[in-house]
Amino acid sequence: MKFISEKDLIAVLGVIGVIAICWIFSPLLEAIAYAVLLYYLSRPVVRFIEGKIGRITAALLVLLTLILSILAIFIFISIQSFNELSSLAPDSLVASFVSASKSLSTFLSTHPEFNPIIASLSSQMDKFMQSLANQIISILFRMFNLLITIVMSFVIAFFMLIDDGKFRQFVERLLPKQVRRELSRIDKNLYGIYVGSLLSALIVGLITGFTFFLFGLPYPVISGILAAVLQFIPMVGPQLFLIPGAFVAFVYKAYLQTIVLLALAVFLFFVPDNVIKPIILGKTTGIHPLLVLLSFIGGVVVFGPAGFVIGPAVLAISDGLIHAWID
Repeated sequence: MKFISEKDLIAVLGVIGVIAICWIFSPLLEAIAYAVLLYYLSRPVVRFIEGKIGRITAALLVLLTLILSILAIFIFISIQSFNELSSLAPDSLVASFVSASKSLSTFLSTHPEFNPIIASLSSQMDKFMQSLANQIISILFRMFNLLITIVMSFVIAFFMLIDDGKFRQFVERLLPKQVRRELSRIDKNLYGIYVGSLLSALIVGLITGFTFFLFGLPYPVISGILAAVLQFIPMVGPQLFLIPGAFVAFVYKAYLQTIVLLALAVFLFFVPDNVIKPIILGKTTGIHPLLVLLSFIGGVVVFGPAGFVIGPAVLAISDGLIHAWID
């Protein structure tokens, strides 16, 4: 008696194989997600210049340019932040600390009844410093893991770029025939979502930086970069630093700067997501911008930072599967 046909057996083994592949790759999910983003952002440039210098050289050049650009932005912001903190610090911080220690020692020598209180405070301070040290170690460990993830992302993106056709063939072999016909649609939607979101963020960064420069507000370059990065965070955006900045300007009675920052915060809250991004996504994808916005939010809630890539990817793949089912 035949319990299962050969075709069904192959289908079951295929499903088991796909599950096994997903299980093996699951620890690398974050690196793969960032690699997919890098792939779609780099692919147009690589395809444009590969005819002149070759695909491998083009992929290396584009990814190296991205790495150097990110490092340059990080170094620039770090230098500006260090200079700002240095200007706020006392000229002789060590001397002030030594003077305060001597004054405290003199006070305790003449008032020994305060020694138990000082000992208790010292014990609490030791616990706080130990907790702070543990937090710093944890942060450094996370930064190291993030660095490893970023390096792996660039390596994966490099191989995706140079083996573009082979990678597509590998994906096609995992999918049924009906879904294969929708791969181009899925690919177009993913490209449109990622590149469209990047263009929207760049426009927001340019508007913010130019506004800061035009009205003499401090740090126009850093503000533009920060606004572009925060634009990727749904429902938060540049308002995260514009509204507190407006409050600080109001406290210091800089009323013009207050009005400018509040107006910019309101403008960037409504215009990018309701005007700029729908126009860009409408020309690059066939998915409604509201669904794209919800995919970003849901992806972050479920997968964390990598959800910025995984959420839209799930949306684009689901859209392709629905069309395959309808057809």
